[in-house]
Amino acid sequence: LLKKAMQIIPTEKITYKKFISNTTNDLGQKNPTYQSFENIKASVQSVSIDSMKKLELDFAKTYKMIYSLTNLNTISKNSASDLIVYNSENYQVVKKDSDWVLIYSQIPI
Repeated sequence: LLKKAMQIIPTEKITYKKFISNTTNDLGQKNPTYQSFENIKASVQSVSIDSMKKLELDFAKTYKMIYSLTNLNTISKNSASDLIVYNSENYQVVKKDSDWVLIYSQIPI
């Protein structure tokens, strides 16, 4: 369904960095490593107030919904999430459904 929809709805190129693994520094802190940036095709949309309430999101952050055929990964216990750059802002993938991922801004890369 998403593949068909992406032929109809407007898409754009966004930049993403796929998480590879964590390395541990001398202080025992995990530091994520990523592949090089690559451009992917996606539809980027704002998140409605109703959706933010349903998903119990922090209203102090900026969120976007991304629809893409690229398999984007969220954060888990043993890994960081993939990173997105959109309109010169850095975003982290925070939630995922079968057809979309939710990202939020204000993270340094």
